[in-house]
Amino acid sequence: MNYEEREIMDEIMTIIKEHDLYGKVSMFPINGQRQLASAYRVFSKRKSIFCLTALYEPFGLAPIEAMYAGLPVVVTKNGGTFETVEGGKYGVLVDPEDAEDIARGLNLALDNFELYRELGIKRVEEKYTWEATAKGYLEVLELALIKREKIYKAFLTGSEDHTLKEKIKNML
Repeated sequence: MNYEEREIMDEIMTIIKEHDLYGKVSMFPINGQRQLASAYRVFSKRKSIFCLTALYEPFGLAPIEAMYAGLPVVVTKNGGTFETVEGGKYGVLVDPEDAEDIARGLNLALDNFELYRELGIKRVEEKYTWEATAKGYLEVLELALIKREKIYKAFLTGSEDHTLKEKIKNML
């Protein structure tokens, strides 16, 4: 740990001590995806909450993994996590710069643990698994093929729209 990291950790440890949070806040090294998945499952059984309050999170793979393990999520409203929880439908969105909003979000997730647990798993299964991704690609490809076939038929039947004919010729 470098000097800056040590300073941050010291500040966190001071807060934990001042507010008697020993046993309520967990920090430990994770060596690989299997250990992470195991930790998420243990925390889910203990009715814990996954909280990601970054100022901005471009995609948010960690909340997706946590949701799939059964952890309700409280995440930043800034960035990709907004879409991950679909605006708050599948998890709780918070303002990362507002401690009261984060506290509200944590309480909401704890008070509705089973609901957010079930919704989170459902969201991941419907949108973020390899199977769901492949299904989405197939749907897009099927639509593209249908459109292509319609355009090709219009071209073959001598469509009156000469502009359309030129566009089709340029596409082929």
